[in-house]
Amino acid sequence: RQSYRDRLPESVWARPKVAYQAPEMRPFFTNGRPRPEVADMLTPDRIARDGNFDPAVVDLLLRHPPAEGHRQGFRENMMFVLILSTTLLKAAFEALPPVSPVTMRTVECPKFLRA
Repeated sequence: RQSYRDRLPESVWARPKVAYQAPEMRPFFTNGRPRPEVADMLTPDRIARDGNFDPAVVDLLLRHPPAEGHRQGFRENMMFVLILSTTLLKAAFEALPPVSPVTMRTVECPKFLRA
């Protein structure tokens, strides 16, 4: 920020540093309920089937969304994003067509990488 101090507004270069913030949970909820696309991804059956998270914990998180106009806690946001992104990633891999096994073979190291 200091390098670009003369190009950035003071509101940018003078603000305090903050740790990475997970995306807010709020956009994934409407009227205190998970949006349909989120609800479909985080059903107790799906969470149990995937086997990555405890369905009871996910259910508890979904039953206590951020209040309208308020931020959710850092831990809850991080947990929600981790659970949702892991579930989406697993679904994306499951949607891929099956592939044949790869045969291992020796590959010669390219000349430019040799010492």
